[in-house]
Amino acid sequence: MPIETTVVMPHTHFEDFEVGQEMEYGRATVTAEEIVRFGREFDPEPFHIGEEEAKKTMFGGLIASGIHMAAILRRMQADGFANVPSQGSPGWDELHFLAPTRPGDVLHARTSILETRVSRSRPTLGIVKMRHLVIDAKGEVKTSVLTTAFYDRRGAEG
Repeated sequence: MPIETTVVMPHTHFEDFEVGQEMEYGRATVTAEEIVRFGREFDPEPFHIGEEEAKKTMFGGLIASGIHMAAILRRMQADGFANVPSQGSPGWDELHFLAPTRPGDVLHARTSILETRVSRSRPTLGIVKMRHLVIDAKGEVKTSVLTTAFYDRRGAEG
């Protein structure tokens, strides 16, 4: 699945993030083939590995793995935030799979900046808390995750 995106963050440092800022970016069309490929390799539940198996489940058909959705989001983030090299992350919180993603769904991401602060232990870094949503073409939110990431402060690199 080629993910189409453009860099949406004109930012280069922590100081360029503003609380309340929202960005929409990325475009990915999910195919049955890639749902099955990902499911067979990483999440072999019946609803991820084949249409016939999936029909017998509560979903009534093939759906993408939540981990697959997280990977799609991560790719869109990496491309959309390419100008702002992250210095890592302590992890993701509140990862929710809100609605199934099915073959043919066209997805994009929306990121909201929730909080920014300077690191007390490493003052050359800023900490940014964000809410990321994966949304389909009809506006249905498929996945939601809260992340925290570290970014260089302007003039404090090194």
